Amino acid sequence: PDVTYDEFEYLKRSVADVDKMAFNLFTRNENIKFEDQTVSAVRVTPTTNEFEGIDGIKISQGRFFNEAESNSGTPVIILGFDVAEGLFVDSEQAIGQKVRLYGQRFTVIGVTDKQGFSTFGDSRDNAVFLPMNFIRRLYGENSDMITPAILIKPKKGIDMEAFKGEITQKL
Repeated sequence: PDVTYDEFEYLKRSVADVDKMAFNLFTRNENIKFEDQTVSAVRVTPTTNEFEGIDGIKISQGRFFNEAESNSGTPVIILGFDVAEGLFVDSEQAIGQKVRLYGQRFTVIGVTDKQGFSTFGDSRDNAVFLPMNFIRRLYGENSDMITPAILIKPKKGIDMEAFKGEITQKL
């Protein structure tokens, strides 16, 4: 079923044996711009700050957004390697620059290593990561443009069937 941010917050507080939990929004690909450069069909990943610990994103420059930026929906962005290469002559110049996405300006705070495909089967290099609460403010929670998901990484060595049962019961 579609999940809500309130359910995510509830699960974070009430489910035992969670290593990391993130709230993601799956949305359509977009164009991203810097001055006269455009990279098309970029996978936009609005998420919470915990996503970094679930998907194993490796940052080569800068950093991932923190909890305060995540919660407030600060307009910051992490660029995938190919996106940074497409927007900047020298991708090392990306940090601190303002890029445009959704008609809004985002400050680049990180660039990923060249990584290829994620555990979810899509390219991390042609992706950007931004605070999910920014998109929630822009589109609301009931937009046809987004599909919400709660990603959960359990602690090692737990009984997975009991863990799944607890999550099912709470939802």
